[in-house]
Amino acid sequence: MMHQQVSVNRYTEQEIKFLITVLEVALERKFEDAEFALIGALLHDFSLGYEEIAQTRGYSKNYLRGQVGPRLWQDLSNVFQNSFRQPINKSSLERFVKHLAEQFNLSGDIDANQIRLQLKIEPSDAIAVQHPETLIQLYGRDAELAELSNLLSHYQCVSLVGAIGVGKTSLTSHWVQSFGQNQFDVVIWRSLIHAPTPELLVDDLISVFRQTSSKSFTSFAEKLNFLMTLLQQQRCLIVLDSAESIIQTTAISALNTYGDLRDYNQLIRYIAEQQHQSSLLLLSRQRFNQIVRLHHSKRSAQEIMLSGLALEAAQRILATHQLKDPSSWDAVIKMYQGNPGLLTQISRYIQTCFGGRVRHFLRCGTIVVPDEASKLYLEQIHQLSESDRIVLLDLATQNAPVQLSELYGVVKSRSTLIKSLTRLVELCLVERQEIESDREIEFVFDLAPVVKKIILAHSP
Repeated sequence: MMHQQVSVNRYTEQEIKFLITVLEVALERKFEDAEFALIGALLHDFSLGYEEIAQTRGYSKNYLRGQVGPRLWQDLSNVFQNSFRQPINKSSLERFVKHLAEQFNLSGDIDANQIRLQLKIEPSDAIAVQHPETLIQLYGRDAELAELSNLLSHYQCVSLVGAIGVGKTSLTSHWVQSFGQNQFDVVIWRSLIHAPTPELLVDDLISVFRQTSSKSFTSFAEKLNFLMTLLQQQRCLIVLDSAESIIQTTAISALNTYGDLRDYNQLIRYIAEQQHQSSLLLLSRQRFNQIVRLHHSKRSAQEIMLSGLALEAAQRILATHQLKDPSSWDAVIKMYQGNPGLLTQISRYIQTCFGGRVRHFLRCGTIVVPDEASKLYLEQIHQLSESDRIVLLDLATQNAPVQLSELYGVVKSRSTLIKSLTRLVELCLVERQEIESDREIEFVFDLAPVVKKIILAHSP
């Protein structure tokens, strides 16, 4: 049977806005900028090609066709596989949108819960990831576990910040399974890896309590107030993993949002300031300015910066993987700065390729960056401003840590340089070290060997 074609520019701006809302609710995340550009252009004119969209929207044709499009079509196909029953791609998008439009009054007013009910979509694992059931092996984190216990006893909002692979999720999962039941009645663990909207997240948190309200909510603030009521009734820990997914870095601010950061800030502020007996724990590769501001204003928020393992603890990782040549272990640990995630993966490489002999690995004279870590670092670097990337590249070409004065002239002004260095340090991409010189303290800046390797390998 032939499908009736939707005429070009059939949908009004209001209808397109509604359709985008429906798709974002179904995906449980906001469209990224490139996705929004692609889907928005096609909803205006399904006949447009990737090249035409790229020219008008400021993106590379290969980027839209080779990365953005396939990822978006796959996500949509997975969500709507039971209702549309055929793959969604650029060619079938017009038929899919017509199918979607037939289910809704596009000019009507409908909230997120009604959209999910009408689409018969259950919340996906993207917003409902739970911590592992088995107790995770930790090495040398007794002080950090004690500090986490202390902060969660005294603060209603805590952020745990650290570099890729440093063990934020492992530390928290271990604490929850070992101590959480003694400190909290309920633990809710959610991943923000797909950047769900604040409203979707709050809806999901409320649903965990299997509670409903007799009145319908007319605003996000009303939903927050209802959530606060639930958090007052029992002691609850809300863990939001991969929290950096809802923020990105720009030249203006270290915290701009894929969705609406104001609502996430409102959620953080409510949990930090309202009277209740629960806590929010954010696990992130980036600092949250809202947490920093609340802490500086003496409010109920605190931050932990998680660094690499001490030497003895890191050695236990290599011993667990039965690596040989203990006299050479310290060089590998220094190379990967005691990062437990990276050391675990590198141990596997050494065991497989070199029979566990660390000396043979070191003779290669190179730093091996695991693929997953490289991908995550590149995603983080891609979000940086141009000035941030310029500073990173300059530091990557240095053979030793450099003082601030040695970086003058790298970017257009010293003020821009200081802002960039601040962001890069807070993103755990640049290290600030203190050295004593002529009875004075000097500050120098350097890159971790892994970060330097990635930048030089992908620089023009």
